[in-house]
Amino acid sequence: MSNDNFQSFIKNKDFISALEQFILTPNKEGFRKFDDAWSAQGKSNNPVLVNRVAAACTLEVSTTVDSGKFNQVFSWLIREGIIPAYPAEEDQDWFSKDIFLLKVIKDEFSDELQNNKTDEFHLSQFIWVLYENLPNPFSLKKQIVKYGAPGTGKTYQARQQTSLLFDIWKEEFAPNSTLTHGSQIELVQFHPSFSYEDFMEGLRPVLDGNGAAQLTLQNGVFKEFCRNARMRYCLKSHDSWPQNIICTDVAEYIRQEHEQNLGKDSFPLHKYLHHGLSSQAMVFNLEGPLIVRKDLEPLRVAVEKAGMPWPTGEVTAGFEYDDRAVFNEDSGQPTSIDLAISGDTTKIFIEAKLVEREFGGCSVFSGGDCDGRNPVSYRVDGCYLHHIGRNYWERMNEFCFGETAFTSGPICPFISYY
Repeated sequence: MSNDNFQSFIKNKDFISALEQFILTPNKEGFRKFDDAWSAQGKSNNPVLVNRVAAACTLEVSTTVDSGKFNQVFSWLIREGIIPAYPAEEDQDWFSKDIFLLKVIKDEFSDELQNNKTDEFHLSQFIWVLYENLPNPFSLKKQIVKYGAPGTGKTYQARQQTSLLFDIWKEEFAPNSTLTHGSQIELVQFHPSFSYEDFMEGLRPVLDGNGAAQLTLQNGVFKEFCRNARMRYCLKSHDSWPQNIICTDVAEYIRQEHEQNLGKDSFPLHKYLHHGLSSQAMVFNLEGPLIVRKDLEPLRVAVEKAGMPWPTGEVTAGFEYDDRAVFNEDSGQPTSIDLAISGDTTKIFIEAKLVEREFGGCSVFSGGDCDGRNPVSYRVDGCYLHHIGRNYWERMNEFCFGETAFTSGPICPFISYY
């Protein structure tokens, strides 16, 4: 509003009278009279200005004075079932809807208001915060520069604001995810000694198995962050693997089994157990609850439906079964079966596989040892595993896997897993 228009408004007795009356009684009738008095001036007839004055006069409406933006939030809240539907017979103007919404919000936060944990002023600003974040939490600018003296809260505010954006995104798109705000951010401090190698990648000394330092190419902070964004289904470290297990009692069972067998061959935890596509985690999640509560009936139904006989006698099931004699393994970590169902005389072995990059790297393969071709289609003795004495292929033929579509393709059926 220009200064000339402003002077015209404040010198008009009818306008000032309507404004004074609205300040004293900020209700729907007072707002209608004030709006009419403003329109009668024939100047600066902008609804946003009218609503802004109204919002300054009362805490019964929000500070979101643009009716278009207000209606976006208002409609979203009704559509999501967060607030009751607005009666069709009520006035449909901004002021009437705003009073309705603020009353609902105040009722919801009545305990906080009574205990002075919030106040009406901040609740009136709440609608604008919803508008900024709810329609699309990433519609805001991607880069924000905060400046100020050290210790003024720049980092703290950045954490708070990104935490809000993360919570909004998670509530909308991943409500059951175990992702946390802390796992999705990285704090980088640029100082004189911070180099390109620290930020992107570079050679750094790493101790080998003999305790000697070897220069190894290592990812920097930024490259690792980009890698984690691409592989967002990977938790930050292997130690976080329990978060990849849905049931906490199953995770505890697996932890106990692993700890009881430390120093032995059995029950290894795969290198990528914290990986969102880990086949081991898949088996733990699918079959773990049945094993923990000792209810194998669903497994029996599935096995018999597949045409296989269910073991007789007392039937037990366990993860990571290994037997060195099965695959002729005299040394090193033996091949372990994901799930074994055992009876008096029969065992059923179940292997679960997911195609995922770098999962289950074969410890006996070196660069150039395997070209990835299917040994069945040209010659089994060309397989490196066969060359070192592993009898996978003989076992596959023995159990009738050698003449199926599983082994008829041009690519080795093990290639996705090794």
